[in-house]
Amino acid sequence: MPWTILLWAGLAATLLTSWLFAAAYWAGITRLQPARLLGCLLLPAAPAPLATTIGRLLHLALGVAVLPFAYARLFAWIGAAEAANGALLGAAHGAIVAAALGPVARAGRCVATGPLGTRLGAATPLVVLLGHVAYGALLGYVYVVPGA
Repeated sequence: MPWTILLWAGLAATLLTSWLFAAAYWAGITRLQPARLLGCLLLPAAPAPLATTIGRLLHLALGVAVLPFAYARLFAWIGAAEAANGALLGAAHGAIVAAALGPVARAGRCVATGPLGTRLGAATPLVVLLGHVAYGALLGYVYVVPGA
């Protein structure tokens, strides 16, 4: 499969995940703003709008140009790319992200997230997990392991 398809799938999956996080924020389910959190890690002294913009760019770059290739390698190792495999990888990815929310937020001048992000809402760990499950499922649905 051409790498361009993988990039397009990464873009679609990143937009889906970003939309899910935004919908959860707008619905009041969580106060997590991944872009702002990522941005304040890179620029701890930056004003919130700048940190959010930088965070959005970083989230887009990771979701489109880095993570799809890591998922593709894992799909090749597993021997198949399916939505179910992608969802399982996404669940692991989401669990790692949720576990890292507390320590990562303390590293910068970010909002205190608490363990698994629970200070941002009791449902924050579930939102993070489901967003990444959706990301992995979409990648697994689109990607085809070469030679499989």
